[in-house]
Amino acid sequence: MFLLGLLVASIAAWLVLGRPAWIASVAAVTAGLVLTLLWICRRVQRSLSFWYRTIQFQTWQQIQALLSIFSLLDITHPLPPMRGAAVLPDLANVILSLILERKPELVLEAGSGVSTLIIAYALRHVGRGRLISLEHEHAYFVQTMAHLERHGLTDVAAVVHAPLKTVVINGKPWRWYDTESLAMAKPIDLFFIDGPPGNTQSLARYPALPLLIAKLSADAVLILDDVNRDAEQRILRMWTTQFPDFKLQLVETFKKGAILRRTVGRVSPRVE
Repeated sequence: MFLLGLLVASIAAWLVLGRPAWIASVAAVTAGLVLTLLWICRRVQRSLSFWYRTIQFQTWQQIQALLSIFSLLDITHPLPPMRGAAVLPDLANVILSLILERKPELVLEAGSGVSTLIIAYALRHVGRGRLISLEHEHAYFVQTMAHLERHGLTDVAAVVHAPLKTVVINGKPWRWYDTESLAMAKPIDLFFIDGPPGNTQSLARYPALPLLIAKLSADAVLILDDVNRDAEQRILRMWTTQFPDFKLQLVETFKKGAILRRTVGRVSPRVE
């Protein structure tokens, strides 16, 4: 609009005042154009610089987390890609730290993948515990099972094909893993929730806590991935409201994460 105004003014000056004033107006338009271009270039440069620094920081953060994982765990084969929908190294490092800290006897995972391998390696490292990973997609179930066999981790981890089925929570239907035939002799100490995918239903991961609250240990810890999404943020608000015995801690990973620690001595309401 500024440049358009200068152009109109220069044309008016040429028509009313003659050639000298028109030349001056053209010069003013040119100067204005140059200044505007310089301002745009400066803004673009600043934006690109900020974007580059952000990407650089995230890259180093992921590399540092990956180095930490490989320095602690005796990984015997190449890992699948840790990008996209898979767990990223920064959150995998958080999970590893929690396993080293708590030494859980039973870990449950919703949604299998490279995280299954990391958790299994971590349990082997601490010398105790077992992992059960739920997977609703048959192709991913087969893939994860093959990875566990290739890495020699079937003695500490098992992936279970659990198709999604309709369940009812407080009178409302939801889709969740079929866990009726799942035998768990011990309570769940650590629960990593990275499934089902967000496109399976609205608030896809909400059923995790209401359905499995009775199977969690008294000091259980839950880890939720993808908290940068609105759905997961709503799920956290619903969980912390409905289950006050869980203390929330947000984790500044790339996709944002959340840790919920069960507080001993407080009781959550029964879910029908």
